Amino acid sequence: MFCYGPDTGMLEKFFKLKFRDKFLCVNLIKVFKDHIKTGSFKLRDLEHKFGIRRQVVKHTTCIFQIWRDWRNPSKKKAVLLCNKEDVVRLVRLTLKFLKNSK
Repeated sequence: MFCYGPDTGMLEKFFKLKFRDKFLCVNLIKVFKDHIKTGSFKLRDLEHKFGIRRQVVKHTTCIFQIWRDWRNPSKKKAVLLCNKEDVVRLVRLTLKFLKNSK
């Protein structure tokens, strides 16, 4: 299972499951920090460095605001759309990183 930052721990807490006991969990931010020289490891900054462009403007970068908006029916769709964009971009970023690492 790939994640970026504290996502695995947050998922374990939210679903009350121990993903790390059942899956190999890779925190990609740690992998990138070990292999990429850059001043910022924000997902958006790495996307820019690797030439990946977003179609959707990021909803918010505050995880606490994302959780609040997730619980708000009028904002939930925007959170899901941005989360989907994050996943798609993280996959593209990871594939570009692996291609450049060979």
